[in-house]
Amino acid sequence: MIEPPRTLRERYRLDEALTRRGASTTWLARDLATGASCVVKELSVGAVVREGSSELSYDGNFTKVIDLFEREARVLAHLDHPGIPEFIDHFQEEVGGDSRLFTVQEFVDGETLEEVVQGGRHVTEAEAVEIFRAVTEILGFMHDRSPPLIHRDVKPSNIILGEDGAVHLVDFGSVRDLLEPHPLDGKTIVGTYGYMPMEQYEGRAVPQSDFYALGMTLVYLLSHREPTELPRAGMRLDFRDYVNASERFCSLVGWLIEPPVEARPPNARAILDLLDPRRGNLPDLPGTPGPPSAARVHPVVSTRVKAGVALIAGLIGFLIAVLGLFGAGVPLTEEGQGGVGALPPSERGLIGPAPSTAERVEGVLSIDLDRDFDYVPRGFPMGRAAHQTVLPDLEASPPPGVTRIRDRDPVLYGRVRLGNASDPRVHFALVDRGAASLVYFDANHNGDLLDDGSPHTDDGSGTAGGIAVRVSTDVEIRDRGDVHVRPYQLWLWFSPNSGRMEARMYALHHYAGTLRIGDRDYPATVFEQSDHDALYHDAGICIDLSGDGRCDEDAELFRHGDVVMTPSGRYRVELDYP
Repeated sequence: MIEPPRTLRERYRLDEALTRRGASTTWLARDLATGASCVVKELSVGAVVREGSSELSYDGNFTKVIDLFEREARVLAHLDHPGIPEFIDHFQEEVGGDSRLFTVQEFVDGETLEEVVQGGRHVTEAEAVEIFRAVTEILGFMHDRSPPLIHRDVKPSNIILGEDGAVHLVDFGSVRDLLEPHPLDGKTIVGTYGYMPMEQYEGRAVPQSDFYALGMTLVYLLSHREPTELPRAGMRLDFRDYVNASERFCSLVGWLIEPPVEARPPNARAILDLLDPRRGNLPDLPGTPGPPSAARVHPVVSTRVKAGVALIAGLIGFLIAVLGLFGAGVPLTEEGQGGVGALPPSERGLIGPAPSTAERVEGVLSIDLDRDFDYVPRGFPMGRAAHQTVLPDLEASPPPGVTRIRDRDPVLYGRVRLGNASDPRVHFALVDRGAASLVYFDANHNGDLLDDGSPHTDDGSGTAGGIAVRVSTDVEIRDRGDVHVRPYQLWLWFSPNSGRMEARMYALHHYAGTLRIGDRDYPATVFEQSDHDALYHDAGICIDLSGDGRCDEDAELFRHGDVVMTPSGRYRVELDYP
């Protein structure tokens, strides 16, 4: 390792080694260009290779260690939030025949939560609430990106309390976007034992995995015990006797660390709404969801659809149902009862034997996607994650009628299938330059890849050796003699796999509306979770009956012909779109 004093790039003077772990070292340094302190992270590629069978290299695959280091630099370069240390620089240098990777970040002067506990300091509940709120806001910022970014390693040592009182989340080497595939062979399990939920051990991290880790961090902060040292009741952590906090605060933490993913908060906004100081002292907390709807006969709808924003309406319904939580810095009192979006049995209308689809229904709901719903240019509504669509193999030559891209680097050609026009193929070309790759996308569907503006470059959410781009186009839909043109946003992701470049895609938008059922409005969304082809009929419709802002796919996802029941009666759903 480099011993100070040494100056990198004639700018960063390494003053003190803060931590050393295997092939990596973190330095406190001075930015000679600004005079400010900074943090330099160094990784010795040679040491990683030499220790290729060690614990450091995650099952002997040393490229994963390098990938995690590079991933942190890519992620930080695209994140701008006051709670995330500012990214300054990323570069590579040769030192004594060894290749070294360096990342430079803003220095945050303060203590980690781990250091707070190890120093014997006990925080108050009011202080814990402020930390809770600050970290949730940072996670919400990450999760709201498209695709969402999952931190995957929220823990006491990665949360810093600054000298100015600000809260910072650090160590983004474990970040993975929600849509990044997790192959069963060679997957990298990243996180910290005791703070990872079960789905993360299975290589399936989601936004709720970060909430779970935050909940466990709060348990550690208030109990001064590692989660692994506390008893469990079944799979649930039994922590309440070990923390000096109100029952209400414990209930909220318990919500974050529920073992099932679906029982945890749907998003950061739901947590922040309960932590909003303007709401005063609010009585009830969300618990586990109420009883499911009857069998496969689904609840919902009347004969009127109002265009609207489904997620906002869902959160309003959620807040009405739970009536809030507590004010900032105010200790919580009394334990809340009831479930997420729980309604009295007389209002739920979802309990009892499932009627046969042959039984009489009070009405038919005919929903026209283009007429009744608003296009929303962002994806993942009601907490639903998209499934990836693997595209056909990329080819070295363009198909007939498609422009050939002239470039010194390899060019690969591919296509996506969108809509049901006579030729639903939309073509693209990848100029393979690794992280500097370019993507030409035929947005106007004329086969000319050079007349659609500048080529697309990596948006920072890809993986090592690959890139990701967001593209927009209009899609032609033919239905019973009519032609509809719909906007479409998709995320194309390219990565090397077994010696070849593989392409995948996801939808980055959805449709939202509000369904009037009797005298009540229910948010509804239509989203291509899989089969990304701009044909939404088979995707069905999600209706937020419980008011919790998310879609229970067993009880609230309806397809064409389903009979649904509500307090006002039974209705048959007709999805009047291709």
